[in-house]
Amino acid sequence: PDAKLIDVKEGTIVVMKRNMDAIQWCIDHKNTDWENNGPSPYDGIDIIVLTCAGGETNSDGQDDWSQLVNKAVDEGIVVICIAGNTGPDNEGFYAPVAADKAITVGSVDDKNTVNRNNDEIAKSSSRGPRKDDGDDDPYDELKPDVVAPGVNIMAAKFNTENEYREASGTSFSCPHVAGVSALMLQANPDLKPTADRNPIQEILRKTAESRGTPDSNLRYGGSDSYYNKSYGWGIMDAYEAVKAALAWEPSPEPNKIPTVTIDSPKNNTKVSNTITISGTALDTDGNVSNVELKTDENSWFNISIVSANSLTWNYSWNTKDVENGMHTIYARAFDGMNYSEIVSVDVNVYNKVSTGGVEEE
Repeated sequence: PDAKLIDVKEGTIVVMKRNMDAIQWCIDHKNTDWENNGPSPYDGIDIIVLTCAGGETNSDGQDDWSQLVNKAVDEGIVVICIAGNTGPDNEGFYAPVAADKAITVGSVDDKNTVNRNNDEIAKSSSRGPRKDDGDDDPYDELKPDVVAPGVNIMAAKFNTENEYREASGTSFSCPHVAGVSALMLQANPDLKPTADRNPIQEILRKTAESRGTPDSNLRYGGSDSYYNKSYGWGIMDAYEAVKAALAWEPSPEPNKIPTVTIDSPKNNTKVSNTITISGTALDTDGNVSNVELKTDENSWFNISIVSANSLTWNYSWNTKDVENGMHTIYARAFDGMNYSEIVSVDVNVYNKVSTGGVEEE
């Protein structure tokens, strides 16, 4: 996708505070126009790759470092983290790898072949699951998310202009996932994460080639992938992930229920003869199609309105149709999908009547 790289140097030794400063810098520059040429696909920062870990061991993702990663994702940045190289007998994950919304990547040995059938988990790749954070989301403990090649990878050699070296570890698995994530964003820019959804993480999980025996009964609808504590949801499948990215559409926004008010009469007002009941109705994502009233335990009935997103309504009510005393007026609005909450006022009806039962003028 002709992606551009931005190096954020935090120092030669990983220090949590410096790394957090670097993540915050990326958040602050998520929309920066680097070339000062107006809006462009190359503005800002779309993906962060964190090939470091530390801080709290066996984190449940509630530590400050992990929470900052979650914040970056909420701001629209895909964050990819190493699973770490403390396997196979590790217990959980360090921060910020444990962040709910990080795409945590383990390592497989591809045996230097194109045959995926002989790929197997790297011995050093850290195993899951993550420590339980006690919330109501059972999926966020199921890390690593996916695995990718990370054994005997040819990589640029530090402090040289054109030399390479062979290296292993989950730090060399992450770039594979970062590259595929960039292709997914190119295929469908709507995949940028939000505070409510993390579609690239979900697609990578759903399209991965699962390996090993299932270590969880949880599944994703429309997918045959499953979670294994070593392989996560499986070996990343770049082709299937990009294909799924092209087909992905955001879920429709949930309907916002309308609102209604009764402005007149006021609560506990004394009323007589014919009065006007009036109020307003509002629907912020459509039109109010009906306003309905009822008194006491009687049935609802529609009043005459002109459908609009914001309107005033009124209805003439002859209080002589009911007995003197306390009565309740109820109102609700309807937008074609949902009713508003019901609002009500109490009124004290008092119409003068002579001793002979004849109504006084």
